Amino acid sequence: MASNNYFDLIFLPLEATSSITGFISFVATGLFVILGFYYKIYQRVLGKLVLIVNLADFVFIFARPLSYIYKPTDDLYCRLIIAISHAALMTSFTWGVFFAHTLYETVKQQNIHPFNRFFKYYCIISVIISTALGTGVLLSDYVFYSEGEAKTCVHRVYFRKFDPTMTFLMTIPTLVLCALCIMWYILGANNMRKLFPNFQHREVIPLLLYPAIVIVCYFPALITHILIIYEIKPGEGVETFLQNLFQLHGFFNVLAYGIQPLINGSLPEAGASLSGKTSEHNSVFSRGLTFSRGITFTNSVVEMSQKS
Repeated sequence: MASNNYFDLIFLPLEATSSITGFISFVATGLFVILGFYYKIYQRVLGKLVLIVNLADFVFIFARPLSYIYKPTDDLYCRLIIAISHAALMTSFTWGVFFAHTLYETVKQQNIHPFNRFFKYYCIISVIISTALGTGVLLSDYVFYSEGEAKTCVHRVYFRKFDPTMTFLMTIPTLVLCALCIMWYILGANNMRKLFPNFQHREVIPLLLYPAIVIVCYFPALITHILIIYEIKPGEGVETFLQNLFQLHGFFNVLAYGIQPLINGSLPEAGASLSGKTSEHNSVFSRGLTFSRGITFTNSVVEMSQKS
């Protein structure tokens, strides 16, 4: 919604055309979380990581269908629901970084034990980041209820003016977490190359799925925000497309990382074959490094060991 000197970005779209992918992600992440707990995929390291990420995605996207049941009515509602949603999104981003760091440490030390050591620190860091950013949304003017034509929660962008809340609460955290995620994956690939000279750098490309999902889903919106500051406003069709793209994050995560853990969790014999003596762990680790590729390689490395 445009005005003479500002543009309102709609955070909770109430039109069906702007919420299609939100409902898709809502169903996908919700179903994954239910099945994940049912099959107890949290008993394996990879399953635990993926379950945390997708649970955070579910909480983030839950604000979309909820807004159809309880429509936004005032600033307090908007700040509270978006604060929870934003904290969940940053939790998902943060655990994506931990996923990459776990892979790096696993390859470096050739076992999964570092995860058990780092897990409590992962939790502490995640809580601090998500709580700080969620509180920032709650206590700032990052979002408010628009009584105009939109009648929903919006973020106001003023032309030719620095946007501190979007910059510090969304843009910078997203860029930093995405950069860290890519860095840990690349360092893990370099360690892999030292262990196995035949390992090619191109084989790390599938491992970059998570930061790629973040880039695809959120960077267009961040770039559009910058363009709006310079009075380059998106058309209605572009705005609808960006809103739908923004909400696909959860669905893509389930598609990229959720299927294999669910398959492993639904086949008890697969879990039994992965839990045994230390020598068996090392054997599985070696086979995983030598013969697997892409996401299969990731699953082999992370799921090779005892239940965490």
